[in-house]
Amino acid sequence: MNFPTTRYTLIQRIATSTAESDWAVFLADYWRPICRFAARWGRLSLHDAEDIASVTLETVIRNGLLARWTKDRRARLRTLLCAVVRKVLANNSRRRQREASRMRDYMDELSAELKFEELVTEVIPGGDSDAFYEAWAEELLQAAVESLLDDYHREGRGDYFRVFYGRVCEGMAVKDVAELLGLKVTDVDNFYRHARNRLETRLRELVRWHVTRYVATSETQHEFETEWARLGDFLTQHGGLEETLRRSYEAFSSDELREREVESMTTILKNVREYLNERNGGA
Repeated sequence: MNFPTTRYTLIQRIATSTAESDWAVFLADYWRPICRFAARWGRLSLHDAEDIASVTLETVIRNGLLARWTKDRRARLRTLLCAVVRKVLANNSRRRQREASRMRDYMDELSAELKFEELVTEVIPGGDSDAFYEAWAEELLQAAVESLLDDYHREGRGDYFRVFYGRVCEGMAVKDVAELLGLKVTDVDNFYRHARNRLETRLRELVRWHVTRYVATSETQHEFETEWARLGDFLTQHGGLEETLRRSYEAFSSDELREREVESMTTILKNVREYLNERNGGA
């Protein structure tokens, strides 16, 4: 399919230039979901999962997989990333035996093993594919909650967020939230409904923004409707928005990941910059 010339997608820009600002957006979109997936699927500690995410994303960049994907989109982008994560996890035991000074050798060996044709045609077990989507969706939900927090604090309505978080993420009863915050029960109900509606609106916005970054203009509306419907199905299958959010925070909050995200992104971009400079003869 030929993309319209009116707007280049994020992946197209990444594929045709070396602008680190574009790479940073891509890394920020997928580093936390990959961490969450690696921790759950690989049964890893959060620290080890962060390591897997960094290796995965650096491998994607070093091997030009996104550039190839723009020309051969037989698989969805999430499916491609899931396939790479599974490869990295499969090699994790070998990697852990490497000394830090030999990490470059490991990256070279891993790169040699990755074949784009195999990645886009690999049949990923449904459980693995679903788990990767679940990790992505849970990160989307937590990002929406964090956005809600920023909104309400900026508006001076912090109790709206406290009510919602207490009810959903901490499982508190209405009466207990009212007593804790010194509010009327009716106020708690009203604040909760307001926050719940705003959260759904923010989720819709986040899905649309994500689709807009990765899909050509002509495909945006169809892809948004597909992604929004899938998110709705996912939430229904997991007990609804509130229950899914509660389970997400019980598994682990992304607060700790966000604290180290900038540092990890900086390290990945530094490693990739050095690699590209060496590949291009120091140009």
